[in-house]
Amino acid sequence: MAEESDLDLGEEKKSSKRLYLIIGGVVALLIIVGATLYFMGFFSSDEDGESSEDIEESEDEQESAIKGDPVYQPLGSDFVVRFNKSEGASLLQISISALTYDSEVVDAVKKHTPMIRNNLLLLLGTKKPAELKTAEGKDALRQEILESVQQVIEDQLGKKGVEQIFFTAFVMQ
Repeated sequence: MAEESDLDLGEEKKSSKRLYLIIGGVVALLIIVGATLYFMGFFSSDEDGESSEDIEESEDEQESAIKGDPVYQPLGSDFVVRFNKSEGASLLQISISALTYDSEVVDAVKKHTPMIRNNLLLLLGTKKPAELKTAEGKDALRQEILESVQQVIEDQLGKKGVEQIFFTAFVMQ
């Protein structure tokens, strides 16, 4: 009987050693795989291994996720302004849409369209046809319209909200 218990203890020691060897091998393998992934840049942060393009792309993705889908809100029907005939053209007809990512701003633009249209008609009435014939003149007008719309929305809502203004039609005769 003494021989059998010695045999069982010997087998237990051998199986314990095998278990420790297997566990040690798995731990060593995990360390090697982890180190390899680390040095390949798998765990790198923005500061460590990403290029500036990768950072810009991730910022753009975050920004668009925050902003949501763009909404192009028309600012009512066409704007029509008459010029003096002595200035060359006699009529300006434009359609304008505002870009926003905020549904609250869309509602504010809809609600305050009369005020926005009033301000824009007054602004358009101050323009000369010669100013609006060039691309630079049209872009300057677009910027002035953006600032005017943003001012109305900021006064009413407390934030600018409108990102861009687009001419959807521009006719000058």
